[in-house]
Amino acid sequence: NKRIKLGDLASSLSFVTGTGVATRVAFWSAADTISSDANLFWHNSDDCLAIGLPSQSTTNTSLSIKDPGDRPSIIKIDSNNNDAGDITAQIMLFDAVGQAGIKNEIRQVGFDDTGAGGSQLEFIQTTDGVSTTAMTLRQGGVGINTLPTQKLDVNGNIRLRSGLYDGTNAVGTNGQVLSSTGTATAWINAGTGTISTI
Repeated sequence: NKRIKLGDLASSLSFVTGTGVATRVAFWSAADTISSDANLFWHNSDDCLAIGLPSQSTTNTSLSIKDPGDRPSIIKIDSNNNDAGDITAQIMLFDAVGQAGIKNEIRQVGFDDTGAGGSQLEFIQTTDGVSTTAMTLRQGGVGINTLPTQKLDVNGNIRLRSGLYDGTNAVGTNGQVLSSTGTATAWINAGTGTISTI
């Protein structure tokens, strides 16, 4: 029988070292060391992961992110897919109701690579399996239910709940009509007189 000295056995083993704080998320800071950070916190009572400011309320929240400093970017999403026509770097939001429930919706935001260095930001809504591009931001324009061909392009009815401003930023007065100046629009007084039939 071979005898093994406990000292020799202990020296041949690798031990994990480090200390932690309750509810902090542990991570490997070295090959044999586990550490934690005050800005990475697990709220066990709420089943919520908090990044940045663990002390803030996480009720009805699964993931809480707050920049503890003053960085220009808090969340960065990158994609290796840059094929023209493919939606890349997308965010998809699902509900848990399903087909048998009242609603079955997906909210999707993604960049659509249009080729030639261009891209567009699309907001896609899916209800009961039917997808609709609700809004598209492209080359400085906003398209609602369509690709924008002007700064604002709306494919559908429009309801104005307040004033409509012309090229001089005037809302007009009661009885005026909106007229084209050739390069802009202007509120003008309605003409007077009668129309004769010849």
